[in-house]
Amino acid sequence: MKMGSLESEWNSKLNRQSHDYDTQSDQAMQVATLKRHAEHVEAQTPSYSYEEKLREELNLAQNIKNIDSDMHTPATTSTKSTLAGMGAAGVAALAARGISLGDDKVDLYTKHGIDFEKDTNLEDDYALHTIEGLSSEDAQKLKHMGITSTKGLAQLSENTQASEKLAKSLNIETDKVDSWIGKSCLLTLPGVDKKTADLMQNSGIASLEHLATTPPETLHRKMEVFNKEALIPVSLPDIKSVSLWSKISKPLTAGLALGTVAASTSSYADELKAKLNPNNLDLNAVKQLLMNKGISLSDEKIKLYAEHGVDFENTNNLEDDYHVESIEGIGPKYAQGLREMGIRTTQDLVKKLHKNHDAIDQIAKTLKIQPDALSSWISMADLIQLPGVDAQAAELMQTVGISTAKELGITNANSLHGEMLSFNKKSPIVPEVPSIASLSLWSKIAKLLG
Repeated sequence: MKMGSLESEWNSKLNRQSHDYDTQSDQAMQVATLKRHAEHVEAQTPSYSYEEKLREELNLAQNIKNIDSDMHTPATTSTKSTLAGMGAAGVAALAARGISLGDDKVDLYTKHGIDFEKDTNLEDDYALHTIEGLSSEDAQKLKHMGITSTKGLAQLSENTQASEKLAKSLNIETDKVDSWIGKSCLLTLPGVDKKTADLMQNSGIASLEHLATTPPETLHRKMEVFNKEALIPVSLPDIKSVSLWSKISKPLTAGLALGTVAASTSSYADELKAKLNPNNLDLNAVKQLLMNKGISLSDEKIKLYAEHGVDFENTNNLEDDYHVESIEGIGPKYAQGLREMGIRTTQDLVKKLHKNHDAIDQIAKTLKIQPDALSSWISMADLIQLPGVDAQAAELMQTVGISTAKELGITNANSLHGEMLSFNKKSPIVPEVPSIASLSLWSKIAKLLG
């Protein structure tokens, strides 16, 4: 066989292997998405119940076995065999540079053409002082808690409540901890130093998951714009590097590089089965607890909130209906005018006026206000029904463009958090912007409420 033909054949094989691996990454992202409560499951009809949603999630979880089987086809085994020698050479090259990575990451980097001898910043763990804004005092406190490096912070990204608990322990804002965790995750990528991680964060990338779902071209443009406006510009990564990080972040986010896909799926299926067991929730006890606080919620909402870990004892603003005066901008005069027209509560605002443009125009004219002002009240009334959302949080979300709970349900929590932080910094509405974990919770519940 001629050398040209041989080279062509091997290039063709490697291209197929690369395609196989990209397919695996996409499939693993499906599993990761499912594990995060199957966010793509949408209500088909208004009567689509809480239990039906969970059962559909469970069916999807059980069907992931087919995906997992596809991910271990002979083609995948061939890919691993072909690249095994290169991986061993990579381990040796890293050891010579004093860098230690797990075999799974070496295999992942090999598949994506990382040069273990020449590429810089291949470590996936750094000292805590690498994180911009993390003081030596806070670093010391973190070490006392067993978090001794950036990898320890990055591991907290798997627990949506971890940042809030850690912020409370350190007596600092949750946003600051979220930033540390996000930056630590970005630093696990090959070739990403602290300045590049800062630039990605400032360009709206708050996590590996967000990076994995952001088009590289879009991110590169945002990084370029931010870098031009920065007081001290940094070296801008090229589009090839950004594309590489996007590809690598998919399997890292999905757990493919850690070999946890099948275990995660099985665990999630078991979790869903447990949720479908009515014996796991003492509904009467929760209803009594809420009654003692003067709160009345439907059984379906109590089950939904319980599934998503809502703390009924300590969470504020669990009501889903309030007097209209609770909405920012509705004073006694407007409240009285609304009551005279049969609108006494926030749910009245939503049920009677949502998408009813003629009624909005008529009531706005009667109250002598602009229809847009009334529409903003309706938006806030819709958002305030979610657990933990107060009037100020609803106002801030509405101000940055979230007009309904349904719209919140299809909005990326990381992107929304960044927009809320930016707006609140310029024109303060809330003392502290809700955390990404809170926004993610509200988004999931809003989606299921339909």
